[in-house]
Amino acid sequence: MQAPPIPADEASRLAALRALHILDTPPEERFDRLTRLVQTIFDTPIAVISLVDSNRQWFKSCVGLDVRETSRNVSFCGHAILEDRLFIIPDALLDPRFADNPLVTEPPNIRFYAGQPLKASDGIRVGTLCVIDSKPRQPTERQCESLRDLAILVENELNAIDYHEAVQALQNSRSRLASILDSTLDGILTIDGAGLVDTFNHSAERIFEYQAEEVIGENVKMLMPEPYRSQHDGYLKHHLATGEKKVIGIGREVTGRRKDGSVFPMDLAVSPMTVDGNPIFVGLVRDITDRKQAQSALQEAKEAAEKANQAKSEFLSSMSHELRTPMNAILGFAQLLEDNPEEPLSEEQSECVHHILKGGNHLLELINEVLDMARIEAGKVTLSIEVLHPRDVLDACLDLVGPMAEKLGIRIHEPTAGRHLPALLADYTRLKQVLLNLLSNAVKYNRARGEIWLDFRPAGQDRLRISVRDSGYGIPESRRAEVFVPFNRLGAEGGAIEGTGIGLTIAKQLVELMDGQIGFDSVADQGSTFWLELPLADELVEAAEFHAAQSSGLDADLVSGSEQRVKTLLYIEDNPANMSLMQHIIGRMARVRLITAHNAELGLELAEAKQPDMIILDINLPSMDGFEALKHLQQDALTLTIPVIALSANAMPRDIERGLAAGFALYLTKPIRVNEVRAAIQSMLGDPP
Repeated sequence: MQAPPIPADEASRLAALRALHILDTPPEERFDRLTRLVQTIFDTPIAVISLVDSNRQWFKSCVGLDVRETSRNVSFCGHAILEDRLFIIPDALLDPRFADNPLVTEPPNIRFYAGQPLKASDGIRVGTLCVIDSKPRQPTERQCESLRDLAILVENELNAIDYHEAVQALQNSRSRLASILDSTLDGILTIDGAGLVDTFNHSAERIFEYQAEEVIGENVKMLMPEPYRSQHDGYLKHHLATGEKKVIGIGREVTGRRKDGSVFPMDLAVSPMTVDGNPIFVGLVRDITDRKQAQSALQEAKEAAEKANQAKSEFLSSMSHELRTPMNAILGFAQLLEDNPEEPLSEEQSECVHHILKGGNHLLELINEVLDMARIEAGKVTLSIEVLHPRDVLDACLDLVGPMAEKLGIRIHEPTAGRHLPALLADYTRLKQVLLNLLSNAVKYNRARGEIWLDFRPAGQDRLRISVRDSGYGIPESRRAEVFVPFNRLGAEGGAIEGTGIGLTIAKQLVELMDGQIGFDSVADQGSTFWLELPLADELVEAAEFHAAQSSGLDADLVSGSEQRVKTLLYIEDNPANMSLMQHIIGRMARVRLITAHNAELGLELAEAKQPDMIILDINLPSMDGFEALKHLQQDALTLTIPVIALSANAMPRDIERGLAAGFALYLTKPIRVNEVRAAIQSMLGDPP
């Protein structure tokens, strides 16, 4: 904190102050009314007439403070009297002179200060007229001019001037006051204790569309619509009798009435005062029609956007179901054809099935990525940020990408192999998804027998940069701005390399959701380097290692000690192709017998009669859906303990969450993966396939 410097003329200044014979005198209405007026103009909680003594600042008049003086060493006014000009501090916390001042850090928590120096008759600065707020502000030029004008009125009251000068000063004061009132953008009006209007400034004329002479002397209720018009006189009498406040001294949003009878929203602040023993009320009015219209338009736009987003989500959910249902049959039967030891395929047949699976999986990948991008854009992606070792994620990615690179003769260099890498704060699954995208792109768009280099290095004090550099053909300068644009493959659409064009878009969104950054550098004909930076978590490495140790035990054998009897599986499905696919899957599993039902009603009868060991239940069934069928199973004592697996093309995250919450033991999505279905059946029945 910087204490205010002592002026060079301090001795003369103190002599001039004491010559006023005003220090430690009682409050006077002639000063208080000016303080209230400047408070109203600035709409601040505090306004003060402050006189700077040798070791204190003393308040001749103050509104909003309960003290009459404070130390000069912590005063803002002590700084203000050093110059003639208006002294303004928009935000005290940003000013090193005041940031740690106790008047800033403690009540009254000053953030904004504006003070105009007050001069004695000989021109020596003795104090200030100032306004104070507990929030930052920037006064308008008109407000600053008003503060300077009102300071002159205060000086006139401070200085002992002769009668003729006093009369002239009074006239000037009234003229200045009228100018101030008429120059404000807000409407200002005053009423007496009977509710009759005394003053009505130009802005009030503009707001209410009345001329001042039409309103002055009339009851202020003419500016109010019903029911407030009929209630006003009673309210005013009640306030004067009891002091109870509803609007006075509080400020609130109310409705005003114009001359033509139209109504409009407005902010109203009413301040009470007493003049010559009579109650006076000053009203500050602001027309907020434009603001309310803007808020309404914003709300309508928000609701329209939410409806559009909901429609998009519903469309994607429906489209996902419609696409996954036929894909389930295509990929499922293709997998059965490919893996049939009893009837092995010829080389030509095997190649055809391979193309079916390749094309089907590519289409499924596109469906999944479109849905993934839609979930991210809708803000419905849930991340599990945890401490993890990048080595674990990288090794998992290299296990998947390595064979593809090896097939194309591409070498992957990792100088940090076997070395410790600092732990990160990230979502394991999403980081793996991002790295897989970067690595697979580096393989797909590389040269024949090209190379890939991986690099890890610090980025600043708290981040780790992971880089994937390839020896491919690079990205032309003219197309680099399109790299993260969805569905833009930079001209590779017609080539032999498969891709969706949204992998990098999703990667960028996921990295940013993990509080990271992603970018790239590229040199034409030499290759590209894609990099991402994520927050470090070095201090939590031990916790990460503990987590890894705990998670390594999740693969415990679920089927040890199982019985060797034949188990029964009930499959409830209305689609014949899907039912046939399940029959083929179960036909290749030992000691499992399949019974089927094409609707929920028949399935419930079979479940009660046959008491199967497990049930696989489709969600979208005719008449009764899967959720309702599950509820019946849970309410029947004979079927209550039978584990039920959901198998559905409804594959959105909210569908899966709803299914698990309803009580399904597992929720599998279509198109099915044969091995995944076999594993699920094995986990429920406890027998090897």
